[in-house]
Amino acid sequence: MLQTALVREEKNDNNNNRAATQIATLDVTGMKCAGCVKAVERQLIQNNGVISARVNLITEVAVIEYQEGAIEPENIAQKLSSKGFPSQIRTADSDEEDFPAAKRRQKENQEQLKKLIVAIVLLFFSALGHIEHIGGPSIPILNNIWFHANLATVALIFPARSIIIDGARSLWHKMPNMNTLVSLGTLSAYLASCIALFFPQLGWECFFDEPVMLLGFVILGRTLEGRARSKATNALESLIALKPVTARLIGKPSIDQESGIEIPVKQIRVGEWVKVLPGEKIPVDGIIVDGITAIDESSITGESIPVAKKIGDPVTAGTIDQSGPIAVLVTRTGKDTTLARIVASVEDAQTHKAPVQQLADTVAGYFAYGVIGIAIVTFLFWYFAGTQIWPEVLTAASSHSGDRTMIMATSPLLLSLKVAIAVLVVACPCALGLATPTAILVGTGVGAEHGLSIRGGDILETIHKLNTIVFDKTGTLTVGKPEITDCIPFQDLDADSLLQIAAAVEVGTNHPLAKAIVTAAKQKNLVLPETSGFHTTPGLGASAIVAGKEISLGNAEWIGKKGIAIDPKIQDLADALAREGKTIVYAAREIELIGLIALQDILRPDASETVKTLQQMGLEVVLLSGDRQIVTEAIASKLGIEKYFAAVKPEGKAAIIQSLQQNNQQVVAMVGDGINDAPALATADIGISLHHSTDVARDTAGIVLMREKLTDVVKSIQLSQATFNKIRQNLIWALGYNTFAIPVAAGVLLPSFGILLSPVVAAALMASSSIFVVTNSLLLRRQFD
Repeated sequence: MLQTALVREEKNDNNNNRAATQIATLDVTGMKCAGCVKAVERQLIQNNGVISARVNLITEVAVIEYQEGAIEPENIAQKLSSKGFPSQIRTADSDEEDFPAAKRRQKENQEQLKKLIVAIVLLFFSALGHIEHIGGPSIPILNNIWFHANLATVALIFPARSIIIDGARSLWHKMPNMNTLVSLGTLSAYLASCIALFFPQLGWECFFDEPVMLLGFVILGRTLEGRARSKATNALESLIALKPVTARLIGKPSIDQESGIEIPVKQIRVGEWVKVLPGEKIPVDGIIVDGITAIDESSITGESIPVAKKIGDPVTAGTIDQSGPIAVLVTRTGKDTTLARIVASVEDAQTHKAPVQQLADTVAGYFAYGVIGIAIVTFLFWYFAGTQIWPEVLTAASSHSGDRTMIMATSPLLLSLKVAIAVLVVACPCALGLATPTAILVGTGVGAEHGLSIRGGDILETIHKLNTIVFDKTGTLTVGKPEITDCIPFQDLDADSLLQIAAAVEVGTNHPLAKAIVTAAKQKNLVLPETSGFHTTPGLGASAIVAGKEISLGNAEWIGKKGIAIDPKIQDLADALAREGKTIVYAAREIELIGLIALQDILRPDASETVKTLQQMGLEVVLLSGDRQIVTEAIASKLGIEKYFAAVKPEGKAAIIQSLQQNNQQVVAMVGDGINDAPALATADIGISLHHSTDVARDTAGIVLMREKLTDVVKSIQLSQATFNKIRQNLIWALGYNTFAIPVAAGVLLPSFGILLSPVVAAALMASSSIFVVTNSLLLRRQFD
């Protein structure tokens, strides 16, 4: 069972004259526990040229960073396959469009059903053979020792064959895993029983039922665990399944075109047009060029209410056209679409481990060796010393699968062997390996369903320590679409002339204030004059040559840098407008001030609620703005924010984040949306970006909010904290279980209480441990559904 999905090969620039690096994704199967994960990571890192490797047990994915030219990913996959972990590189032809996830899931369900039937059959016949031991009737055939011997032989040859082969291969390659422990336990019990059967003069007890029931519980546990894992991966696979296989290509940007030509989505190119009919999924990211409709964007944003769309509005791959036909200009295809980036982000997040998992991985790397060592010491102790010190245990503790303390005489050898087998079987490295990835898998999946993209376990653990959250003002706390409220000309200009000149300078600029000025000029149908020599300084302003003269637009600092004096009366007027929460843009021609343009950006409807909720959660909320002190103070006052920083330049935002981290020893999250926020997002311990943000801001952030809702900041923090709590609970259980179960299986309670775990009970406990971890992670979904 090899997964094949989206390939991700990324070039990373290196400024230190070192060879360029690439990132490749491998699908790796054959991993059963945390020890396997550690072994795979170790095998990958040992390859010359591999810089780092991240492996996920649940999704069976390995992400490697390697030096270009030093080694090829195909060679890495071949070497890993030769070590018993079948691997393959994800190909450039993504089978994502062909829905391999659904096909693979169907195949897995069939395999799980077969294993479930096998487990039930093994347990059923073994249990029937013991009805007599618990007071039931004697069934001649089922009580016959040769029946149990044959049943055990068949169980080892067929359902247990893959377990034994994998366990032996792992031990041969010095990478023992869970299958190694199970194989040693079942084969030891089987061989001892065979000796007892063929050499009855030894007086040994036959216990062929032990390996049969042991295998039954192991297979049953893995089947139930596999079904739980399937539920954990459903969210990601449902995202992958959103993308249509085909698209309807048309020759002209019109819905009046005929149905067009249906071709595979992967053959669509940017700049072409596609037609989407009501009820169909949109195959690409694009812009509507004809038609009006309503789009169901719930798959991307989590919003159930359809969004009205018209010409010029963007649409996203995977969303559904609900009402009318539309023609779409293709802007992004394949792995560049929003949907593909969400899937890639979720997959990447699932390979990032929480730092707390490092302890578990370190333990798991040596776990099997340790358990084998403990089993050997346990056997030697009870055989040479324990049965001599406490001879009564030979009659008081001969346990059977259905009756833990049934009285029956046994030999020191068989007792010691049973105790050692119980130690081998009860140990559960699987729970350690599943503790973090299952919680992250469910958490990131739930986040994706609710329009939250959380990028990894390291983010989750950092959010758990969060105590300060910093908001950018424009476009984050505010709508980001300011409107002109006042256009005040000086000199020989009127308001329209001032607006016309200002728009000519700002046309083509992406700043929200610039867009507002250009939009206002277009609404008035003003003809913009030709410009040249455009120059902009982020956070200050812009300038250009208009009609042979330099026109400068920006804040007071920008005007001051140009050597332009501001009359006190004009400054008083600007201050009065600023106290109303308006942003002032000064306009100058050469060295003369020619006007003021006041703009106001309204707060988002949920800004106040978001800030209040965060404060109630015990977080300190800080406001950062490049705007003037008066404007920033007015916004902070409306929102109830006590700490704020005004007139902050882009590079200054990162410096403020650093000062909060270093001087106040705070763990800081930054919420921003623009290019000028990218340094601060990167500097903060956690960067949070809105979906409409620039690509740089989204790529820098650790959390991306797919909906235009600030309340999702709260939800993302709550989800992260809940997910990390699940990780911690799982690790406490996994470590605690093994710490308690192994000594009990080794017989520490046998002398005083006569309690000894039989291998069968040990197998049941081991299976239950893994199931508990996976089920506990799945409970996270209930908290947010």
